[in-house]
This record gives sequence, C-alpha cells and structure tokens, in this order.
Amino acid sequence: MRAKIMALILVGALTAIALLVVRQQRLQAVYEMTRALDRAARDDRDLWGVRVLIARGTSPERVRDLALALGPLRPIPVAIDRATALAHIDRGRDLQRAGSERR
Repeated sequence: MRAKIMALILVGALTAIALLVVRQQRLQAVYEMTRALDRAARDDRDLWGVRVLIARGTSPERVRDLALALGPLRPIPVAIDRATALAHIDRGRDLQRAGSERR
C-alpha cells in the first residue's frame, strides 16, 4: 500500500513538472513570436524611412542628369558567383548591425 501511494505521489509530481515545462515552452514561443513581430514592424518603419529619403532625393531632372553622367546603362546581371552572393549577404548584415547600433 505504501509503495502505491509513493508511486501515485511520484506520478503526480512528474505530471505537474511536465505541465510546467509545457507551459514555459508555450510562454517562450509567444515571447519569441512577439519579438519577431516587433522586429518586422521596426524593419517596416526603417524601410518607409528609406523610401521617404529616396523620394525626397529623386526627381526626373536628377534621374536624367545622373543617366547622362553615367553614360549608357546596362542591366544588372542576375547570375552571380557564390563568393559575390556571400559578399552581398555579409554587406547586408553589416548594414543591419550598423542600423541597430544607431538606436
């Protein structure tokens, strides 16, 4: 009888611990989702800020003058080698870090 009671107490304790672990994991998932949404909102604000800067600095006259200064334009090649692609990715990360350090 004593062994059965001890087993029941042990099973109850293990069940309670398992429920606490699941609850903590759920809270952690909600926290991470909230942080991701906050980052997305911040990135959207930054993007709109950049769009405003581009719009302020762009006019048909400036585009025409720039096109005349650059000479004949050609399309940007789509196919790039792996090293160049990784360099672009690293440059983007550096720009993100610099942007986050300003805040």
